[in-house]
Parts: sequence; C-alpha cells; structure tokens
Amino acid sequence: MDDFDYAPPSSHNFTLGLDGSRQTAAMNQGITPVFFLEPTLNPKRTAEEGRPIYEDQERVRLFVAGDPYNQVVHPVDHAMRERFPEAYRAYKEKREMHIEGTPIRQWALLTPANIAEFEAIKIFSVEALAQVPDSSLQRVMGLREWREKAKTWLAVNKDSAAAVKYAEENVRLNDEIGELKRQMKELGAQMAAMTRTQEFLGTHPDTMNPVRQQGQRK
Repeated sequence: MDDFDYAPPSSHNFTLGLDGSRQTAAMNQGITPVFFLEPTLNPKRTAEEGRPIYEDQERVRLFVAGDPYNQVVHPVDHAMRERFPEAYRAYKEKREMHIEGTPIRQWALLTPANIAEFEAIKIFSVEALAQVPDSSLQRVMGLREWREKAKTWLAVNKDSAAAVKYAEENVRLNDEIGELKRQMKELGAQMAAMTRTQEFLGTHPDTMNPVRQQGQRK
C-alpha cells in the first residue's frame, strides 16, 4: 500500500511542558511526521523457510516544510512516539494490520491487477492465498489456479530450504572430518619423531650423560 493511503494528516507537534519538552517543541517546528508500516525482511526466518519472510516494522517519515527533498525515515521507537504523540495516536486509530508470512506484494508472480483483486477480498499473503477455502474460489476469476500456484510455490521453497540446510550440514561435517584428519596427521608425525628420538638414545646412551661426555673429552 502507498504510505500516504493511511498516514494521518498532521502538522508539526508541540509538546510544551517541563524540562526538555520545550526543546522537543522547538525541534518539531516545520516538521510533519507521517507514520506507516514497512515490510522488512526477516533474515533468520527467511533462511529457515527458504522464502522471503517479512515483518511489518513501524516507520515515520519526517517532511520538512519548504524542502521537498528532505524526507528522513526513522524507525518508530519510544522517543518518536513521545515526540509526536498526537500524530502517532491518529495513525494507530486509523490503521492497524499485521501480515504474517510473505506479502502478496512481494510475490513476483503477481501483477498489480492481481494484487488489487486479492487485497479487495482480504488476501494479503501467499500463505493466505494457499489457504483460500473452496467456498471462496468464485470471488476472483482464476482464484483456484492461483491457490494451487501458491501451494506449489510454498512447497518448493520449503523443500529448497531443507536441501540448503542439508548441504550446509554436509559442508560442516566435511570440514570437521578434514580438521580431525589434519590433527591425526600431526599427532602421527609427533609420535614418529618421539620414536626416532628414543631409538637414537637407545643406540647412543652417552648422549644424555653430560658427566660421561666430559670424561671422554679429558
């Protein structure tokens, strides 16, 4: 969705009070905050599932009056909520949505028209598309085919994730085996050196007797 579809129409926010609140009011002069949700890739879950997994993260875009090119985007944290309390409250009251899984807007197989059709019937993720009940298949032309495509895509990516994990495990095991072989080779070399030293001392007993060596030199 376009950020501005659900952003609150707010002007700069002044929070006048004790301590640092006056500084906040001065800092907000000429600033228009626009809160929105941004799909953010979750690397850990993406690696586990073998497909893009996004999570909605709150962001705020700060417009500066008279400067259309100055549009800084910040993550929404406690400081931002405290800085723009009214704008944030208006945003929360107007829109609250969480999309679990892969948003259909991130699915490359769909055209903008497909996305609009699916969102119109409240399908917002590939997972939800794969779970459409038979009773709803007549709502959009070709929905049955799209449901099967979604199921296949999810299954293929899950199998791919398992294959990648298996390959990574094989690489790790091979590395460990190689390290063990290297250590055993070094240990064998050390033992061989010790054996040669013992054999030498056995045939040259005076080598380690400095008193006898000195007597021989006299």
